[in-house]
Amino acid sequence: LGQPLSTLSGGRYTLGWYVSRCITVVASYLLLAYLAGEFARELRHRPAAARKYAYVAAAALAVCAVLLRYFLVPWLGYDVRYATLFGAVAIAVWMGGWRPPVLTATLGFLLSQLFLVSPIGSIEIAHVADFMGLVIFAMTCWVIIALGHDLRAARERIQHAEERFRKSQEAAIQGYGMLRAVRDAGGKVIDFVIEYVNPRGAAF
Repeated sequence: LGQPLSTLSGGRYTLGWYVSRCITVVASYLLLAYLAGEFARELRHRPAAARKYAYVAAAALAVCAVLLRYFLVPWLGYDVRYATLFGAVAIAVWMGGWRPPVLTATLGFLLSQLFLVSPIGSIEIAHVADFMGLVIFAMTCWVIIALGHDLRAARERIQHAEERFRKSQEAAIQGYGMLRAVRDAGGKVIDFVIEYVNPRGAAF
């Protein structure tokens, strides 16, 4: 995508030229975060290894979010510098629980202070507005992490319940099946669709 944008942009420093040089960097960090998250999910039976990959994904998301915001500086200026971090925090909590997004938020804040605050390369909170911005950022991240952690826990409980149900039915000596009714436009049941059947039921 970057090369066609660069070719069709019509000249240097146009929007297409600019985006073509940003998209590869952002896409690389997004791919790294995705792959690390997938490794973490595959290693859920090895908690230590899963945590390691979840933290790698969290760090990659933080860097990606700050880079994306940095590339938007010509259009948005240096206001709302944390805007892209909130999405990264939400993705991190969904992939790895509440600890990785804390890393995303912390690392993202530090990188934002380094690259999105004038003078570039300095970290300082010199004004009341800076302090209030930090407080609002921290509170927003806390809300996102808390809600995301609860949703992730609910999803895991459902998955565990489904897995236990499936194992118990696969070991059952009685046939068991779940049917879903198919209705016509008037609401009358005209057929049934088998949604689940255990091995014993399938044998019958």
